[in-house]
Amino acid sequence: MQKAKLRWKAAALAVALLLAAAPFAGTLQAGMASAQETEKLIDVYLIGGQSNAAGYSEYNVKSDVTGTFENVWYAGETDRDRKTGIASSSYLHFAEFKREITTGLGKDADHMGPEFGLAEAICESYSEEHPALIFKSAAGDTSLLDDQRQSGGNASYGNWYPSSLWETGYTPDPVTQTKGVQYQRFVDNFRTVYTELKNNGYTPVVKAMVWMQGEVDIDHRPYTDYEETLKAFIGDIRKDLSGITGSDLTLMPFVIGEIATSFWSYDRADIKEFNVMQRRVAETVPAAYTVQTSDLIIVGPGGNQTDVQGTDTAHFNGKDMRTLGNRFGEAVKTALASSGKKYVTVEQGKNGAVSAAFNIEQTQLTVTITPDEKYKLSSLLINGQEMASSVTGNTLVIDATEEYYKISAAFTKKKALRIALDYDIGCGKVEVDTPVYEGDVLTVKVTPAAGYTVDAVTFGGAALTYDAESGNYVGQAVTADGTLKVTFERANPADIGNNDNTGLIVGVSIGAAVLVAAAVTAAVLIAKRARTKKNAPDPGDKQTGDKQ
Repeated sequence: MQKAKLRWKAAALAVALLLAAAPFAGTLQAGMASAQETEKLIDVYLIGGQSNAAGYSEYNVKSDVTGTFENVWYAGETDRDRKTGIASSSYLHFAEFKREITTGLGKDADHMGPEFGLAEAICESYSEEHPALIFKSAAGDTSLLDDQRQSGGNASYGNWYPSSLWETGYTPDPVTQTKGVQYQRFVDNFRTVYTELKNNGYTPVVKAMVWMQGEVDIDHRPYTDYEETLKAFIGDIRKDLSGITGSDLTLMPFVIGEIATSFWSYDRADIKEFNVMQRRVAETVPAAYTVQTSDLIIVGPGGNQTDVQGTDTAHFNGKDMRTLGNRFGEAVKTALASSGKKYVTVEQGKNGAVSAAFNIEQTQLTVTITPDEKYKLSSLLINGQEMASSVTGNTLVIDATEEYYKISAAFTKKKALRIALDYDIGCGKVEVDTPVYEGDVLTVKVTPAAGYTVDAVTFGGAALTYDAESGNYVGQAVTADGTLKVTFERANPADIGNNDNTGLIVGVSIGAAVLVAAAVTAAVLIAKRARTKKNAPDPGDKQTGDKQ
């Protein structure tokens, strides 16, 4: 009996221990699962453009550039021929990715591009557990504009013309076409690299893009075409990469490398003008920036026969390419550090202007509308929502709860209003500033006749206010046709006076009707005087029937 009790107690204790251990076992299993499911993040930086992006800089001639940056990977390709499909360098698949950045990642092993200096600038932020990857897709001598010349880089590789500017239904065929081939190549190569990372357990996070291109477009003046195309390109790249990643890249930092003013020859005025245009794009496109290159000399003041300081007359030497990459990296870090900044862009319509500005705290956005004379606001879209009806006095203030605001406005011509006048012309004179358009403030000058004063001035039943400084009556802004009514009263009731026009009420409208009314009034007065002179009865007078 005693042994049975002991066995029962031992069994009970074992059950209790199992029950007590169960939560800890669950926690241990959850911890193991959590460790297995921990995301492997990898930040991705993008490089696009022509030869100074692809990497045509020799790093062991005229400058000795060396170094290796761990925890920054590299993937991408350069100079893929659109017809043969052969690239000068290609690292598009996971097994081919470089696990560290070194020289020799340009168009071939003897050349480098901005990826080297960019990696140097960002490498301190990364570790083996959380690496970065620089993706590059570029080709030399390629245009952003739809340059379809049958020679040079555009013929070999296709151009960068952005997708929103393609004809409806157009898709680049690299074998037969050049338009947009490099643009599509960049998007397709990015998709390949992004998918490879995902398939190998990584979660790619796109951080920024740098762009070194424009040398081949310098001769395409005026630069307004390039300016608008670059804006479209930035928007299209952000949109297409958002579609691939499922992330909102509307404000992905986009850093533009200015063209070296010593490209081909020293201190070129046309390139300075081009750079001003590039800066203007950065000022008007949200989260866009430029980096300066005028001190990175390609052709020195001695000319391209004796003073070539670059790899050749078109490309930076290795040392300056490293500096360019560093500047890209610093600009990217600055952009990412200010990622909480809010942006607004305004698309101006014809016949008016719109401006917008955040307050210092960026908690409110004030939109100011300034229509041209005789025009009014017809539409105000803020992030696609119609807000014209909310505008008061040409100003709209909204709470700034979003990171990015896109504003577009449209204006339409105001309607010329018909203002009818109702007053006794025998008691005074009424003048209205004409023409009167929708939204105009009604201004009226009233001059009473001798012996009269103004009793009231109203428009549509609403009283106008007398302005002593101007001597005019001023009303509210008018939005529709209406009647201006002026009434007078005698200054001295005993002064009856004699005036042929006393008691004549005139109702007219501003414009040609005023002349008609004047003519009718004159005709009445002439007929009245003629009847008096002839002493003839007016056919309209009532007859009394008395005989003489």
